[in-house]
Amino acid sequence: MHPQMTCVSCGGSPVKAFEATDDYLRRDGVVFTYSRCPVCGTYALVNRPENLGDYYADDAYYDGTGDASQDHLRRGLLSTFAPWAGGGRMLDIGPGNGALLREARNHGFTDQSAVERDARSCELMRGDGVSVVETADPVAGLDGVEPADAVVMAHVIEHVEEPMELLTAAASKVKPGGVLVVATPNPESLSFKVCRSRWRHVDAPRHLFLLPHAVVADRARRAGLENVRTTTTDPSGLECNRGAWWPWALNVMPTKRSGHNLDRVVRRSAGILERRGLRGSTYTAVFRRPPA
Repeated sequence: MHPQMTCVSCGGSPVKAFEATDDYLRRDGVVFTYSRCPVCGTYALVNRPENLGDYYADDAYYDGTGDASQDHLRRGLLSTFAPWAGGGRMLDIGPGNGALLREARNHGFTDQSAVERDARSCELMRGDGVSVVETADPVAGLDGVEPADAVVMAHVIEHVEEPMELLTAAASKVKPGGVLVVATPNPESLSFKVCRSRWRHVDAPRHLFLLPHAVVADRARRAGLENVRTTTTDPSGLECNRGAWWPWALNVMPTKRSGHNLDRVVRRSAGILERRGLRGSTYTAVFRRPPA
């Protein structure tokens, strides 16, 4: 047990789960410890670096309209919730350069707002007519934002220090009949159970939390929302499956070539199982506020 921590999701007492290093950007050998709450299954980074910003690539947010090769992933995400919301006003929390908002206009979301910390991205979105709150504190940033038909957090909640507070604040901005959309890594996935600390979506230390679907769904329910859809097989989820195994495969094999070969074999053999239930490496959950 780590004596200075309580679970952010349920208040339980976490225990040490595994150690991981940043194998993707800094490669500095710093060891990061993750805990797991035995009550709800939430994983949390224990020793968060003070210089966490140094662990993000300089081009994490870039000037431009987004990578066109990712357009099918954005369309896939929109297809998971647009039919429930029916267009109207969309609020994107942590949208990066706003590529999802631009695609969302084709789905009827023409009134748009965002909460974002990166100045370059905010400037770009303002040029696109998006109402932007520029802040490093998304919970506080939501205070003055108008409610929306669709509130989206796509791979954001795992990066923030108070994920449950953000989830509650985001839920409060959902109009009657509207939806809250949460996409995040799935710690109950098949790939995580096998790969553990070498799972691609641990992404230490950038991912501060790994949140089980039941934890997110319970908090959304307490905020007055009902879970109308959860999937791990949307286009983004399937793309994340493809990248989930390779750090583990490279680590267990003696050469890079043999690691890549193992990665291909495992992805092919595990692909069918990952499509069953909620075994995929990420999930997208849609929560709806009942109509007034």
